[in-house]
Amino acid sequence: MTDTGALELLIDVNRSRSAAAGLDVFLYDHLTKGVSSFEEYRARFERQARSFAERGAEAVVKGRGQTACDAFETAWRCYHYATCVPGSTRGEIAALLQRAADAHKAALAAAKRPYVRFEAEDTGGLFCGLLERPAVDGHGTPAVIVVPGLDSSKEEFDRVATTIRMRGLATLRIDGPGQGEMLTRSRPLADYERVITAAIDALKGLPDIDTDRIGAIGLSLGGYYVSRAIAHEPRVRAAVAVTGPYEFPPWSSIPPLLREILSLRCDGEREAEEFSARVDLSRVAARIGQPLLVVVGDADPVVSAADARRLADEAPRAELVELVGGDHLGANRRWEWEPRVADWLTEQL
Repeated sequence: MTDTGALELLIDVNRSRSAAAGLDVFLYDHLTKGVSSFEEYRARFERQARSFAERGAEAVVKGRGQTACDAFETAWRCYHYATCVPGSTRGEIAALLQRAADAHKAALAAAKRPYVRFEAEDTGGLFCGLLERPAVDGHGTPAVIVVPGLDSSKEEFDRVATTIRMRGLATLRIDGPGQGEMLTRSRPLADYERVITAAIDALKGLPDIDTDRIGAIGLSLGGYYVSRAIAHEPRVRAAVAVTGPYEFPPWSSIPPLLREILSLRCDGEREAEEFSARVDLSRVAARIGQPLLVVVGDADPVVSAADARRLADEAPRAELVELVGGDHLGANRRWEWEPRVADWLTEQL
């Protein structure tokens, strides 16, 4: 049985989160009005996603590229947010994430947005991703690796990546172990530096990307991933951690809703408990030698602002940006942090 408080919290968190990712807030309110269970929430979003995917396919046949792009973008967003609730099997979630990724690729094709696709088979099974270059031509372009969190994916942070590219930087949005398209083949990986190292190695094969000027941005659990990774991977010149945890509390103290999501993503409660115990920056924060911008909302219901303050205090070259009234992902304060972060990365790289 769905806990009413947990459902209300999830609807509230995902409202600003989905709006930040570009989903029309009025459509979100329409889909969540009167929802009484996680199952109903997921079913409504999945039905809406299928409807928009069909509209996109029809528009492609009629040669209406922009209409197709708009429809596919709404489709991938609805598919994605259908996965951001507990109660499904891992296989069901993975299937929805794949449909989201396919709809996103269809939107890119309809918009004629060029990208380079990295397949998991070519990265040692550590990530798949989409590299997009800025509109301006040039050689030796800096690049920023965009890292999602526990139940997010490379698709969700398309708008963040676009903001960065508008400053002349390339972006590589990735799904690492247990994320997005990688969910079917892997579990979340606490030592995420392995993924970042593989991503930089993959970029080295591209002559127009300057791998001496690599940055990274991680969001939610991705903020932890990036912070840990740069303590081990000196080739990342600067990084941003947005509302990332410093550590997880003991398993029994983790809220039931988060425990359920962790168990699903890790493919078992025991595996989730083991993974959560490894999410801890206490041994690496002081070793972070690169500039690190730490962003947190002081009204975040998911990650305590104290986590960000602790990281900013311990990392030698860290700066703290605290968003007054900001929620998880700073989703309700995008105008405050996204341009600032993009400019900061540009200056650092």
